Amino acid sequence: HTVNIDTEVVPLTRGTMSTGADNVLNDVEAERGLTITGTVEAGSTVMVSFDGNAARAATVSGGTWSITIPASEIPDGTTTANLTVTATDRFNNVGTHSEMVTIDREVVPLQPGQTQLAGDGYLNAEEAAAGLVVTGVAEPNATVVVQIMVGNQPIGTPVRIVTDGTGNWTTTFSGNNLPRGELNATVSVRATDLAGNVDGYSQSVIIDTTAPGAPDVVKFERVSSGLTRIVTETVDESYEFTRIDANGNTTAINAVRT
Repeated sequence: HTVNIDTEVVPLTRGTMSTGADNVLNDVEAERGLTITGTVEAGSTVMVSFDGNAARAATVSGGTWSITIPASEIPDGTTTANLTVTATDRFNNVGTHSEMVTIDREVVPLQPGQTQLAGDGYLNAEEAAAGLVVTGVAEPNATVVVQIMVGNQPIGTPVRIVTDGTGNWTTTFSGNNLPRGELNATVSVRATDLAGNVDGYSQSVIIDTTAPGAPDVVKFERVSSGLTRIVTETVDESYEFTRIDANGNTTAINAVRT
């Protein structure tokens, strides 16, 4: 009689994994599920467990195996998950492979550096001429793209910055790259970290670079000693009154709005 003896551990290997060239599973990749392939002895059964979930049977064809871990079993955030692959051949020999998979599904921290742009959320003509400073924080060495928008219309060329080793970034839009007039604008910030995750936010700023027009004077009221009252159209802006003497000298006049 011939007796077949096979006491070898199944030659199990892990081949490709859909984590990209950086071997980090980002959010876009995780949403598609994690696909893993490898080689194994033909006729073997392969079971795969990910992040402590119940083991799933991989598809085995000849000497290769493959499986896709569903997105629902991939944890959120920045973490690691254990991958365990167990292969059993037809003689019940068992081979195992285990490794930690790096997961990064977020851009953290991502936040503006200023509570309000231009200090108070309003950009006047003098501030616009000096330029608009925008700052923020993202992950270290992330790429940040900053764009000024009016409605859905981008204004000028977007600025691209790489954050420093602590995640800070800053840029200044020069006066030549800022819109003028009276309008509502937003500064859009979009950050991409080294794992390929993308996140963003926007901040609003009201731009008013138009000087107020002088209100029409309705009437003057005089007495023998001079002018006592000026009646104008109703306007929201503040008033300033100046006296110009015959010699050209000017003097500010205190006035009370009634």
